Amino acid sequence: MGKPVDVELGGAGGNEIAGGGGGGGGCAVLCGAIGRVVSFRCVFMLLLAVGVLVPALFLLLPSRNEGYLSDDPDVLAGELKIKVGFTLERPLSFLTAHIDKLGSDIFEEIGVPNSKVSIVSMCPLTSKYSTQVVFGVLPYPKDASISLPALSVLRSSLIEMMLQQLNLSLTPSLFGHPSSVDLLRFPGGITVIPAQSGYMWANTDPLFNFVLNNSIYEILVEAPAIVGASVLDGSSNLLPDRLKQLALLITEPE
Repeated sequence: MGKPVDVELGGAGGNEIAGGGGGGGGCAVLCGAIGRVVSFRCVFMLLLAVGVLVPALFLLLPSRNEGYLSDDPDVLAGELKIKVGFTLERPLSFLTAHIDKLGSDIFEEIGVPNSKVSIVSMCPLTSKYSTQVVFGVLPYPKDASISLPALSVLRSSLIEMMLQQLNLSLTPSLFGHPSSVDLLRFPGGITVIPAQSGYMWANTDPLFNFVLNNSIYEILVEAPAIVGASVLDGSSNLLPDRLKQLALLITEPE
């Protein structure tokens, strides 16, 4: 019988086969290395893009420190008919943290029956330690109504505060002393009559009126400003056309 033949992987043939197997493994290792490099590069670029985009998004979104807007449903529903503004020498962040106390203090000072006070907005002024506060007075409960006598009392109080004849007293240790009180909106409007000199003005009605795009507080503080004017004609010789001409001259911008 013949001798069994042992297959050896030696010699040239064996080396060729072994070499072929080794080449395939090296290719796989190389491809794996390239894949890892590419994956790392993709992850790195993705992280870099996220690092650039996230700060940009924060810059585009409104910052909470830029101001406060009410989330009161009654205010958002457009039910606000009485609106008042004033200035506090406190930073916005501090007032936001004590907003409930601020509203409570205002109500204790000017509140009338069947009403509530809601802080409408707050925004920092030129100094970060100075904030413009706007609040509204609304019926409470919602289906109630503020009586005419109560509205009259509220109007008088707000006008006196605006003319600095009465202070808006808040908790001094928290809010200091308000300034620049301005009545921004009131049912039926408001009328402020400055002190007049001379007896002839007492019983005189203005012959014409005009509107200035300034708040009453700004006009009272930053004089001179003419809000209303009267033309006295003791001889009654002024004709209606002439009165109209005078009105145009007075209201005409310089």
